[in-house]
Amino acid sequence: MPQYTYIDIPLRDYVSSTRITFDTDIRITYDSVNNKCSSYIYDLKTIDRNSFLSKYKIQELQTQLQKNSNALRQDTINGDAPFTWDPRASINSSIQTYIKSLQNTDIPILKYMVNCIEESVNIPDNRSEYIKAKEALDVSKKRLEMILNPENHVSYYEGWFPMSRPMHEYSLFILFGIALFLLLLSVVLFIRTQGIQVNITTSPAYDMGATNIYETVKGYILYIIALGIFIGYLVHIYTKK
Repeated sequence: MPQYTYIDIPLRDYVSSTRITFDTDIRITYDSVNNKCSSYIYDLKTIDRNSFLSKYKIQELQTQLQKNSNALRQDTINGDAPFTWDPRASINSSIQTYIKSLQNTDIPILKYMVNCIEESVNIPDNRSEYIKAKEALDVSKKRLEMILNPENHVSYYEGWFPMSRPMHEYSLFILFGIALFLLLLSVVLFIRTQGIQVNITTSPAYDMGATNIYETVKGYILYIIALGIFIGYLVHIYTKK
């Protein structure tokens, strides 16, 4: 049987009063053991909205509170006069205990249900949104790494030498080879200033072959230069991306 309790609110005529009744059995029903988002989401997907609200008595609680709230807002109520509680109500079934239970238990449970439903609705379920979220996460990680270790992420434009930073292992060998070549060239030039001539002789067959290659390539030198410029431009565009 429902447990009803009431309060009598005096009216402005100082003679009559209006009675506001509460059914203290109307509470949000939930499983204290399996109070999980998955159970609420499952019920929401398997039954319609009205059945969901009826199963957890959300609609009944809302109707009762709305009805009593409207009754308390009537202009005929005398707000200065004392009101009367139900003298038969025990401590557990009193309106004070009922309202405290709603505040401490039912409303937090209802907020938890709403959060579960909102999270299930807002979760992206297609691949494109997942990819966008993953890309945004990767960008955030890279920005964090650049903040934490800025010396390891120097831009191409922060130096005059066109080499990526940080340098790779093979870049060190390239730099070492260039430095060794320039060192040998500088030594040869220094020796020539001292009057010592350095001549590199090759066999006549090698000279003849080199001459033939030169004569063959000489007619295509402009095409080769243009092709080299075009390839360099393509490499520049690719690395810029």
